[in-house]
Amino acid sequence: GYLLLSQNAWLVDPGQRILFDAGVSSYKNSTSWLFQSYSRNGIVFDRIFAWEMELEGHEQIPSHVLQHSSFSSDPVVSSKDHAANANPVQLISQLCQPEDFCVFKLDINRSAVTRELVDQLLEGPVSQGLLDEFFWQDQVEMPHFGLSGSGSLQQSYHRFLRLRQHGL
Repeated sequence: GYLLLSQNAWLVDPGQRILFDAGVSSYKNSTSWLFQSYSRNGIVFDRIFAWEMELEGHEQIPSHVLQHSSFSSDPVVSSKDHAANANPVQLISQLCQPEDFCVFKLDINRSAVTRELVDQLLEGPVSQGLLDEFFWQDQVEMPHFGLSGSGSLQQSYHRFLRLRQHGL
């Protein structure tokens, strides 16, 4: 597949540029790729928040990236009762303003938590114009194609439609 990333966010968004990466897995293949790809498009992140229970390749993180980054090995949660730093949607709600350029990549292997976070996004940051780009792959049950997951294709289409209606 292809990803079409924004270019020159500073032309549109005069505020901060913040990246939220939930489910880093490997720094080189996730956060680093996003950081470098956006940088090539003229967007350099002021702050990076990343979550991964077992981060691989953390020794490869350049110092100029590390000084603006916060990495957490705590599991991502969807509960609103936990500290904000464990729930990326709460952190986005607290830190992002409409004039900021905020990007969120959600790739954790717990579909129930993932869907709850997407629903929270739709209730808050997305409807408030706080999120500019969102990367997420829903994993639905599609036995005819050999794909297993949870949730229906209809529910997934509904979530994606709501995201599109808000410009994501």
